[in-house]
Amino acid sequence: MEKLYSFKVKQIGEWERVAEQILNSSRTIFILAGPLGAGKTTLVQEIARQLGWDGRVLSPTFTLQNLYPTTPPIYHYDLYRKGIGQFLGLGLLEELEQKGYHFIEWGKELEPVLTQLQIPFGEVTIQLNGEERRVECRC
Repeated sequence: MEKLYSFKVKQIGEWERVAEQILNSSRTIFILAGPLGAGKTTLVQEIARQLGWDGRVLSPTFTLQNLYPTTPPIYHYDLYRKGIGQFLGLGLLEELEQKGYHFIEWGKELEPVLTQLQIPFGEVTIQLNGEERRVECRC
């Protein structure tokens, strides 16, 4: 059963609580929504850190997908420049069947496809309010 969790994030260390909630969820696919610079990639960085990754996590804006060999692995997608058409055209929908966590930035257009295919997913929405971020996690 999914629930809605709300967080206020003012400092980088406070992403830890959001990441813990996601990792304690039964979901493994998450749509990440929020304006540019809101912290979507920062959240994935914190999740990767909690799974043992000590390298950098970069937004896959130009590559469409980054894979981080954590346990379980993290698949990080960014549809900002490529869009859902290219995501589907490249067969990345099938990637969501891989074991691990899948984080899709700018993936709102993908939600109806996942719903129609009955693929469970969670949503993380980040809103900026000055230096504070309001994060809602449906997971």
